Amino acid sequence: ERCEPKTYYHRVRPYMFGWKDNPDLPDGMIYEGVDAYGGRPVEFRGETGAQSSVIYAFDAILGIEHEHDSMRAYLNEMRGYMPVQDRAFIEAIEQGASIRACIQKQCHSALREAYNACIHALHRFRKLHIEYAALYIIKPAEGAKKGAVGTGGTPFTVYLKKHIDETLKHLLT
Repeated sequence: ERCEPKTYYHRVRPYMFGWKDNPDLPDGMIYEGVDAYGGRPVEFRGETGAQSSVIYAFDAILGIEHEHDSMRAYLNEMRGYMPVQDRAFIEAIEQGASIRACIQKQCHSALREAYNACIHALHRFRKLHIEYAALYIIKPAEGAKKGAVGTGGTPFTVYLKKHIDETLKHLLT
């Protein structure tokens, strides 16, 4: 809030990159004095929205499944950066009864409409997210060394667009 896109891109965002898949630190980083790492380089992903449990929870509640691809593997890795309780909560939802399947069985139009309204709301959120990414990352990245790569090291626009499309595919008819 109240941060100009160029200020965010050039002054804030560089500190959010991690040490994994970062060409500036190809071997990771050594944390001197941290006995747990034994003086060996370690690699951590940068801070990214993919570490937030909120959207994972919405996807789990609504039964939204994303294609099994390299991004899916990355998203599974990001769960390791979540608080343990958040991860357990999402897994419990995924292993529990499916709201989507229940609504499909019931054939009740009001339930289907409510479910579809949730899908549309999540779709709008994802579209807004990519609009912010364009404003704060893609546009300021034009001509920049790193380009429009996510702080977690991913080609995020490809995956954000894919998740937008995959969300709409879960509408019930």
